[in-house]
Amino acid sequence: KAEKFYTQAIAISKRSLGDNHPEMARNLDNLGMLYAKQGRSEEAKALYKQAWEIFEQKLEANHPWAIRCRENLEALV
Repeated sequence: KAEKFYTQAIAISKRSLGDNHPEMARNLDNLGMLYAKQGRSEEAKALYKQAWEIFEQKLEANHPWAIRCRENLEALV
């Protein structure tokens, strides 16, 4: 059920805000956290990397969303 919610949130963000908006990255990061908790590490890592690329371009490195994403990615590497 949560996966469906996050997938819908990603689709809505993409449609309304575009591919490179921080809210889009936040939704990717959230889905990545779900996948990580489910043991789907490779899928989680791919989502974290996508999110991190957006955060790197759009937010300061010390922004809480960017920090959380970086920590999530580092936990899987």
